[in-house]
Amino acid sequence: MQVKIKQEPQVFKPVTLEITFESKEELTLMNEMLSYYISIPELVFEQDEDLQQKLTELMDKIDRVIVESLKGFE
Repeated sequence: MQVKIKQEPQVFKPVTLEITFESKEELTLMNEMLSYYISIPELVFEQDEDLQQKLTELMDKIDRVIVESLKGFE
């Protein structure tokens, strides 16, 4: 008799996040944090430039949406 463990490769399924900012102040605070999209990745991934770049791009995408949202308050 032979017994084997068969493992199927795990496939990532997309995750949707919905964030509700309950005030302009919260939205502004998030915008301020994301404006450091250059220094934060360098702090988080000191030795990995590839991950720094990926995090920079992700933070930039989120920041662009927040900046657009803030335009409605000007």
